Amino acid sequence: MIRSGSIAQMDFWQYPLSLFVGLLYDIVIAFFVALPFVLYVWLQNDFIYRTKVIPYVIGVFMVFVGLLLFSNIVPKEFNLLVFQLFTGYVILRFLIYVVMALVIQKSKERLRIVLMNIMLLIAFIAIIFNAISEWFFWEEFSTRFNFIAVDYLIYTNEVIGNIQESYPINFIIIAIVIVAGSILFLVRKQLFNWVHICESIITRSWKALSILFITIALYFAVPEKWHHFSKNEYANELAANGIYQFAVAFKNNDLDFYKFYKTIPNEEAFKIIRAQLKDSNSTFMSNNIFNVERNIISKKEEKKLNVVLISIESLSGDFMKHFGNNQNITPYLDSLVDKSMFFTNLYASGTRTVRGLEALTLSLPPVPGQSIIKRPDNAKMFTIG
Repeated sequence: MIRSGSIAQMDFWQYPLSLFVGLLYDIVIAFFVALPFVLYVWLQNDFIYRTKVIPYVIGVFMVFVGLLLFSNIVPKEFNLLVFQLFTGYVILRFLIYVVMALVIQKSKERLRIVLMNIMLLIAFIAIIFNAISEWFFWEEFSTRFNFIAVDYLIYTNEVIGNIQESYPINFIIIAIVIVAGSILFLVRKQLFNWVHICESIITRSWKALSILFITIALYFAVPEKWHHFSKNEYANELAANGIYQFAVAFKNNDLDFYKFYKTIPNEEAFKIIRAQLKDSNSTFMSNNIFNVERNIISKKEEKKLNVVLISIESLSGDFMKHFGNNQNITPYLDSLVDKSMFFTNLYASGTRTVRGLEALTLSLPPVPGQSIIKRPDNAKMFTIG
């Protein structure tokens, strides 16, 4: 609200309603964030460390790691770093289980407290980091997390480089760790008073299952559309929750074209297209303004050309001699410049390789959300091939 200021042009009644709806989504996310801790406290009993039980735990771990390595639980197009972090966490949890199974009972209690502190610290760091990320994301796009943020997660390497160039990331991370550590220090006693590990497994079970039931119920009961309560997009986005919206974008894998792109009426757009396509060698197949199919007739004889299309990944013009490079990196490409049609004033069709490929092969501008190349049912499209 502070960042948007007067440009939001929100009515007075929209401010409290945005806060109320936003609080509802915050509660939903709070239950999901708390769930790992609930499960951790619930399952902390000596039964899982018994000799007869250990082989079953190891078996479950092996199955889960097998699914990670040989299935598509974490989609293969994701950045390798995301996969490594997820797999590393699973392995770390198993190693902690092994250590807990080997130590004596008194050491188990101390180790549980240490592990809970570490988990809480990581959670506080993640929550604060998310809040700061949302601030900068809003500053850039005037919206909560959406498919753009999902895209950032998938292409972590490039995005981290861009962020490091734009923001004092090291200072921000140090500040986040200090704040998170301070919060943990201030609330640690209250938190551990609430977490009664000494309670019986029956008491812990009904508490944990109750929270689990509420979490599942909230997942189905609170739809994403509720924060679209007005015609003012600023009010709607302020009423949302960033983590919730990130999950929705991750699931839907799409972006609302008409919300994020400036458009003109379809009739006007097709009039412009038909006017630009009109020439002496073609006639439109229909008078329908929305139909651009044409019959193209040339007076010259058809040439059966052998066309080879070479696409080069990440080749900046800065590497070429024609654009001032003196290292002679691309001698053969430079030699073709004077023998070819050479275009020096171009606009990129998007920010990723897949955008360039769909533009080259399909003659299409980038579509919102996932690239056509990575979308399901993308076969049998009319390409340059």
